[in-house]
Amino acid sequence: MKKVISSFILLAACFLVAVTLGLVSQKGGCPSVYGAPSGWLVLIFSLMVFIGHLKRGGGLKWLFSIGIVGGVLISILLFIGKQNGDWICPPTSAGLDFCSLSLSTFCLLIVFKGVDIFIDRKTEH
Repeated sequence: MKKVISSFILLAACFLVAVTLGLVSQKGGCPSVYGAPSGWLVLIFSLMVFIGHLKRGGGLKWLFSIGIVGGVLISILLFIGKQNGDWICPPTSAGLDFCSLSLSTFCLLIVFKGVDIFIDRKTEH
């Protein structure tokens, strides 16, 4: 079960990286957050999650945590901005808007990591 959850975490992070790379390659695709293109911020945070999860035994738990917290905060900010009509989020090739997709993927990563931690603690006892 642990390997399945770990695989889901990696797949979700890879999915987010792939979608974000596709969107940041478009000119003027993503809105700017405090002067930085939001797509690049989401890409950086999702890469931090991916690397932090891969190297979790090597003392890089902080990288995963910073990636999750930063990614969720940026995604919430984008989602609220989209709902208020302040920003227009670019759609993916499937028609989903990037703001909602990044928020739901980061939340899914939190759920998967929670299950991963629960399984770790359960197997310790």
